[in-house]
Amino acid sequence: MSRFRILVMGSVGLGLIALCLIAGTRSSEIDRHRQALSRLRFPSNPTSLRGYFSAGYILWNLQGRHSFDQVLKRRDLHTKSLIALGYLQQRSFPLEHQDANGNWVPQLNSIIRQDGRLNEPLASWSIGPNHRL
Repeated sequence: MSRFRILVMGSVGLGLIALCLIAGTRSSEIDRHRQALSRLRFPSNPTSLRGYFSAGYILWNLQGRHSFDQVLKRRDLHTKSLIALGYLQQRSFPLEHQDANGNWVPQLNSIIRQDGRLNEPLASWSIGPNHRL
């Protein structure tokens, strides 16, 4: 074989190896964020002795006894990372034809129950500034 063929085959082989490493790293980063989300524990106040030995309370202690706000910040960071990696989608819709001071929660809950995609574990919704869903 000529040196040119060896060089081309070697370059293609290195390119495939690099592609596999990038794809493997990306999926493992997604898995790492998903696992971190599933391991997040919110603080609880045990009301009995049994509550101090519950799995949730013990895991919360082992993770460093983060406050509720710290847990929410960590959850938001992992969610934003999953959006940036392309695993999750974020959409925004203006709420039209609604009273500015109206109670939208019952209507939104009925829409969410009807739409099966919003019942998935990582699906969430909120009403932000300027009446955006």
